[in-house]
Amino acid sequence: VKAQISAEAGAARAEAVARRAVAVDWLRTGDERLARQQYPAAVQAYTLCLESLEGSPADEPGLRFHALHNRALANLRQREFGMVLADAAEIESVGSARSDGGEATRAFGASRLLSGIARLWQGDVTRALKDFADATARDAGARAAILQDDDIAAWIKVNPKRAAPVKQYIRDLDREPR
Repeated sequence: VKAQISAEAGAARAEAVARRAVAVDWLRTGDERLARQQYPAAVQAYTLCLESLEGSPADEPGLRFHALHNRALANLRQREFGMVLADAAEIESVGSARSDGGEATRAFGASRLLSGIARLWQGDVTRALKDFADATARDAGARAAILQDDDIAAWIKVNPKRAAPVKQYIRDLDREPR
């Protein structure tokens, strides 16, 4: 009986290692495609990474965060804002499941920043600004990200008549002590 239990435990560990290796391979593929601006292929690779982690006995929040965050970025480039919002919500749930406060804060900030950008492009300026404020309140790195974000700058340029509150928020954010 002990031998059988030991063998089953060994098989489960081997399966977990194999799943993780597959996930890491898909993650790398996604990163390569994202860097080459092959956004549909990047989304597919990140999705396969996440699928390979499903049912895994080992919790892989770092891999899940990376895959979700970068899939959201690829979807953002494709203007798939609903998908960005879905990934942002999942990023937040990955972060809240972590016991590490720093990683949870980073996940929350990334989630709200991505949500805010998607909502800007969807035309919901009020909710976007709330998301940005939530991000900066919880994650110190979100301030710099908002001030330097190319997607926010592009939205302002494309929407000059609606951009006044966003421009004001950015000016106020830049004036606040870091």
